[in-house]
Amino acid sequence: MGMDRFRPNQLENARKLFSDFLKDEGHRDESPEVSLDDVRRTLIEAAGATAKAAAISGSMIGAAEAAPLKMHVGPKTEYRIEHSPYSKADVLALAKNIISEAESEPTTGQLAIMQVTLARLIARTYGESIRDVVYQKRQFSWTADETQARSSKNPEAVASLAQTLEKFMRNKSPENVVAELSELTGLPPKVTHYRKINGKYSPRSQKFFGTLVRVGEIGMHEFFITKSAAQGLERHTRTATHDR
Repeated sequence: MGMDRFRPNQLENARKLFSDFLKDEGHRDESPEVSLDDVRRTLIEAAGATAKAAAISGSMIGAAEAAPLKMHVGPKTEYRIEHSPYSKADVLALAKNIISEAESEPTTGQLAIMQVTLARLIARTYGESIRDVVYQKRQFSWTADETQARSSKNPEAVASLAQTLEKFMRNKSPENVVAELSELTGLPPKVTHYRKINGKYSPRSQKFFGTLVRVGEIGMHEFFITKSAAQGLERHTRTATHDR
């Protein structure tokens, strides 16, 4: 579904959401604290909006053509969010990654993608910021052609999710966020890789995943940790059991 199939008012709404999200912080945000349940509700609402857009797309042919929504993520958006270790660009990249990688997944599967992204940030071998992690070459396929990504088809969902994530993650370290996500997804905090179940993979990819330890599956994805992380998890489990 191309961007020219969105009604002009839909794009205007998305532009306003992005504008509100990226505007300079001239005042303190006094909004209530956002929980992980709020993030889940936002993801559910995004899924509903996507389904609705798909259902009405056929009736929109012939509607007034609207200019594509352009989102600039550059130096101007790198300022830090108040009381947060993340920049606006970080949170926006995270929202795009969740929507692009797992829009059709259950909410737990979407949150698992969020967990993997932040676990990679904690590892410090995939980038020094969330945005670096998301846009690292040959890691998340949608970044190779962002115009074709699911997030570009649903800008309102991305903007809404980014706003919710910003509030949820404020005052929280990546480690704290991952700990909350891990409790919900059931995946170890150090989960850093995933792939589609029963996907077709090259011998090189198969060999690489053979070096990892599978720790579970959610929706259409299976998740993995490194062998060193698995050994650490085993030691932690033995210690916890011994201390009981």
